[in-house]
Amino acid sequence: MTSCFVADNFGSAMYPKNWGCAAQVNYDNYKTGKIRKHDHVPFDKDSDIPEIKASVKSSNFTLASANVLAGETFDEQWSDYKKRVHSSLFVYVTKTGLAYEMTLKEFEEFVLLFCGFERESQKNGGGMKIRCRKETKKMLKWFEARA
Repeated sequence: MTSCFVADNFGSAMYPKNWGCAAQVNYDNYKTGKIRKHDHVPFDKDSDIPEIKASVKSSNFTLASANVLAGETFDEQWSDYKKRVHSSLFVYVTKTGLAYEMTLKEFEEFVLLFCGFERESQKNGGGMKIRCRKETKKMLKWFEARA
């Protein structure tokens, strides 16, 4: 696992109320030098940053909507995600702008440790989904120990 500091220079201005979008824009600019809008790309069709096949995550991320993944349990949905995901690099950007880059195997360990299984709202179908609720001190220590 590697880490790098991502300057908070573009994303926060573009997405002042959505840290996830801001984190993706900032990391994209850091890695590619491009300033482009956050895009909702299906995880099995392309990557958030196609040039480096990277999927970018931050606090309060949902792995995929319940209706997109096959399975009724956490393990079934995670297995389906792993089989279909297009990305090979997984990046978690902390609230302080530190980015941790992971392989699929490292990301799996992260997901199994820090994500939960929760119900989507009824307006979104009410199915179960894998979600990482919030950034914790335990999570940050886990990253620091592996960087």
